Amino acid sequence: MEPEVIQALEAHGVDKLWPDRKGRPWATHQPGPGPEGWYLEKIDGHCVFLDDHNMCTVHGALGGAAKPAFCREYPFTVVKEPRGLAITVRESCGGFHEASVDGKPLEDHAAEVAALPRAYPVQEFGAQPVALQPGLGVSADDWIYLEDAVKKDILDHDRQPAAHIAAARARMLAAVRREAPDPQPLTAMRATGAMLQVYRMVLDQAVAQPDAVRAEVEFAQKLRGHVIRAMTALPRGVPPLDRGARDYVSLLLRSHLLGKRFLPQGSVAAGLGLFLHNIHTAALAAERNADGEVGVNALSVVLTDHVRLTQNRSIRQVQKKARPALLDLYMSVS
Repeated sequence: MEPEVIQALEAHGVDKLWPDRKGRPWATHQPGPGPEGWYLEKIDGHCVFLDDHNMCTVHGALGGAAKPAFCREYPFTVVKEPRGLAITVRESCGGFHEASVDGKPLEDHAAEVAALPRAYPVQEFGAQPVALQPGLGVSADDWIYLEDAVKKDILDHDRQPAAHIAAARARMLAAVRREAPDPQPLTAMRATGAMLQVYRMVLDQAVAQPDAVRAEVEFAQKLRGHVIRAMTALPRGVPPLDRGARDYVSLLLRSHLLGKRFLPQGSVAAGLGLFLHNIHTAALAAERNADGEVGVNALSVVLTDHVRLTQNRSIRQVQKKARPALLDLYMSVS
């Protein structure tokens, strides 16, 4: 949180507005090493200012301008690239699929989001080459043209998620004069299973922590249930998505590319491998309809939770070690 936000909330008598916080502070200052600054506290696994109706009490009492910059920006992400600012919606936003159908157009939010004050700099893209996969890259300018072509192809074709990834992989490899690999369904299944096993081990440990916060343990148990259902269903194969779910994944995938969300994974291949793994995990764990397909509502509920899991700091460290499995998944699907 920005220091000026802390000062403003204190000036408004934050302790009087929220007197019952179980004797805990509502914010703490963390010195280095690591990210130094002010951080909001959690109570029962959620933000100290979240009320019983999942609403922000800061927003309700003092207005949106009183909230920290990150809270005001959520669920958007902003990346500065050679063409300007790329503003996308986070995959962890639970209302993304509903808003994409009948919500306010993203363009109408752009000026407000771009003008928000920030306690951290906007991520910049364009100074470094882009790794399509380990050992194979293109310039940032070449990536922009390639990204546009891939996004157009995704928009123009109705495909299952794995087919979108395979088509994007073929287009990117063709751009650097490399042939696409032959599909390896068994390798893709093993890679998916390996990642699920990693998540299962981490969540087993989280559930067993004796001093963990109850609400966080309950959330870990919920995620563990998703993973176990996915592991159980995997031998039968990933179920197909219905048209609504396919459109939703198409939008998520284009947002993933435009928002450069592959960058933390070290390459486009690993980033798209993680994206596909998240989709497959949600599809495997979700309820199927009478036609044996997974609908958008069933998919998005599980996907939102699973994406939040993958954004956990400790999980990200595990993902780095498991990156070969993500690359195998990316290179093997068809």
